[in-house]
Amino acid sequence: MKLDDYRETYRKIEVSEGMDDRIRSGIIDRKRKMARRPIIKAACAVAAAVFVIGALQIPAVSVAAEQLVARFTGQVLVHKEDGTEVKVDLVGKEDGQYLKINESARKEDCKIDSLKEAEKELGVSLLKSKEAAEEENCISYNPYVSKNGVLNGVMLINYAYMFGDLQDVKTTTFEEWGFGNVVSYRFGKEYHSPIMIQILIRSDRKEGVDYENHELEYAGISEERSEKEGTKDVTLYKIKNLGVKAILSTVDTDGPNAWKNQDGEKITNCTDALFVYKGVEYRYIGAVSQEVMEEFLEGLEE
Repeated sequence: MKLDDYRETYRKIEVSEGMDDRIRSGIIDRKRKMARRPIIKAACAVAAAVFVIGALQIPAVSVAAEQLVARFTGQVLVHKEDGTEVKVDLVGKEDGQYLKINESARKEDCKIDSLKEAEKELGVSLLKSKEAAEEENCISYNPYVSKNGVLNGVMLINYAYMFGDLQDVKTTTFEEWGFGNVVSYRFGKEYHSPIMIQILIRSDRKEGVDYENHELEYAGISEERSEKEGTKDVTLYKIKNLGVKAILSTVDTDGPNAWKNQDGEKITNCTDALFVYKGVEYRYIGAVSQEVMEEFLEGLEE
């Protein structure tokens, strides 16, 4: 099954129906319900990790503005096959800060052309790759706007950020936010799909904040992964170029509907990477080895 067949309520995952175009765009709720959800979930149980992994089922909260902490924390709980559990701290002391976003930043769903455009729009520095394959309308720009009209944060999604050694790559993009872009290709030696990205930026605004269901995880990132249910080879990798640690794992999934492999061979698993750098949460997934993903991560820079 495809990643896009599943819905994640941003730390709770459950199947949703009739969402084809909206899910393919990367966001479930298109109607300003303050319930922005990234796409994700492989054909396995809720606890399995994919791009945005199932949460620790923390109940929804409503905290007054003065209770917001200055920094957020992050922890991943790994359920091992032998029944043991390992807790991994994800966010360093210098990395969990909320960020000042331009007051003029757009509050409507749209498509943009590059991460540089996102930086200009938001006033936030983002990690980029010099080898990225960006083109017109390649990124879904999805703001989290509170019921009071305050921009709480922004999610950026690009299904085909890095092509690596893929062959015969052809992309189809759409200006309309509700239509998902598509990329067709043939396998390369190291890449059996593009590497897709999802970036989450949390605002430091303390008034008018609305984060139902831990929408922006103001209480911190809390995730769990299960080796018995589609996730294996969970490792902690230090990105030397950035000085932060990323959690890598191999996940049973054939990827999003945006990937159209022309070789006839099916993708059976992908490498997932998650880390936080200077307050920005980065997630990458692709049908590549963990070693290739590590090489990609080392090439990221501001």
